[in-house]
Amino acid sequence: MTIRSRTAAAAVLLAAVFGAAACGGDDSSSGATTTTGASTSSGGASTTAGGGSTTAAAASSELCQERDDLRASIKDLTNIDVLKNGTSALTEPIADIKEQAKAIASDAKGDVKPEAEALQTSLQKLETSVQNLGSGGITSVVASASAVVTSANTLMNSLDTLKC
Repeated sequence: MTIRSRTAAAAVLLAAVFGAAACGGDDSSSGATTTTGASTSSGGASTTAGGGSTTAAAASSELCQERDDLRASIKDLTNIDVLKNGTSALTEPIADIKEQAKAIASDAKGDVKPEAEALQTSLQKLETSVQNLGSGGITSVVASASAVVTSANTLMNSLDTLKC
């Protein structure tokens, strides 16, 4: 596989990956029920697999805005034409998303800080994989992109449980 075809494959993959992560609505004010793994949240409460119930944390308006900005940035990332502009077109948007995750980690304190830090870490690994695409191959990009989707979805799900 040539570098150009690897880049094209990476571009298609990244668009699909970030498209999946950008999905998910802002249901912070709805009574919708969300089920993820062993926990369920409904409106303002969540129930864990152990049966204990915890109330969703109240979030600052700043944190709620950061959540909305992060969702928009992830969605905007899917509109980048990597085939036309190259993988370097991803550098700035990914850096912006990392900064947004850092701000969320700082403002959220313990509420969603681990999830925000996990997104930062997975984005760093994705950046490295894309930079090393020629030598590392597409497999590394796929694995890193998958980790980004998982951590982005986990963070967004956690942010959506906050009361805004």
